[in-house]
Amino acid sequence: MRLGKRIAFLGVDTRTERTRHQINYPETYDLIFNRLNTELGRNPGEIEHLIILLGVPIAYPRLVWLENILRSPIIGPIRFLNKRFGIASGLYRQPTLYELSFPNGNPIFGLLTS
Repeated sequence: MRLGKRIAFLGVDTRTERTRHQINYPETYDLIFNRLNTELGRNPGEIEHLIILLGVPIAYPRLVWLENILRSPIIGPIRFLNKRFGIASGLYRQPTLYELSFPNGNPIFGLLTS
């Protein structure tokens, strides 16, 4: 898709092929890049910027250390004080209706990866 004369947009829908180990199948990447080469080759040198939109972050901070702290026994007294008196309520949020309806996670993701 073109966004003006010098900007192109590529949106990749990764929802149907995404698993825990890959985002898209190699065949899908071949189709995407072949189409991209065709579109960019129609007017060589005209496109200066390509905006790519993925539903999956490419680079993100790993917060394993924070997850480990929040799951550790040290955080137990803070949880108790939060439930009892609302102390440190900014650290904890109430589960959404969706999360309460599906306690084991997203049911659609489970269907796609099983």
